Amino acid sequence: MDSARENYREFAGDVLAQMRWFADSVLVPRALAAQAARNAGIDREPEMVAWHQAREEERLLAVIRKKVTGDVQVDEDEARRFYAQNLQTFVPQEALTLDEILVATREDAVALRDRIERGENLRDLAQQHTLRRMAIPDSGRFHLHWYQKEAHEALFEAAQGAAPGDLLGPIEVKVSAPGGAASANRYYSVFRVVESTLGSDPKPFAEVATRAWAMALRRKRDAAFFQFLGELRRQYEPQIKIHEENLRTLVQKEQ
Repeated sequence: MDSARENYREFAGDVLAQMRWFADSVLVPRALAAQAARNAGIDREPEMVAWHQAREEERLLAVIRKKVTGDVQVDEDEARRFYAQNLQTFVPQEALTLDEILVATREDAVALRDRIERGENLRDLAQQHTLRRMAIPDSGRFHLHWYQKEAHEALFEAAQGAAPGDLLGPIEVKVSAPGGAASANRYYSVFRVVESTLGSDPKPFAEVATRAWAMALRRKRDAAFFQFLGELRRQYEPQIKIHEENLRTLVQKEQ
């Protein structure tokens, strides 16, 4: 609380003095404020009652789930079986690291590629010629993640099947024009692949064992809890009733 921060002071190792300060500066103001809220009837307001009920149900659900599934475990064989049955889950997300020179014309791009193939350093040339501003500070090097694929589709397509070290281009690409000129957005890219996960195989089990174990455990515990809920449903089916009028009221409130 703000008053506690304002009243804080050093206690030089005196534990009893620290406890007295905590009681006086934290516990007492908090108790007084809570009692004032109760005296004002805030705890009985419909919104507050509903909030407390929702919080209580959340805690009860967490506790019963933990009690039902706490003893459920998985061993290495189960983790390996989960891995084998869900290999696509362990394929690295698509990502690229490129050293690139972006220029305005195909002729410039062809000339720059020729210079690179004759032995000039691509990154040195990028410092002088690239129009991709975000890559200038790192001499033309930049990273693309899977969620950027749509915006850089041409680069991802060109790099498909390429290995680190491969020189590609010129590739026509669309980018936001330097200076915000939306009309001139066609450029040409010459780039070398530095790193790529495109088309990668699943990571070996040894590299993802912890993740596979955690996911297998979660699935097994989910299954155990759903089984528990099914047993409850069968046990109390005669007593279960859904009040359609309440559902209609909720729908009307949302509309």
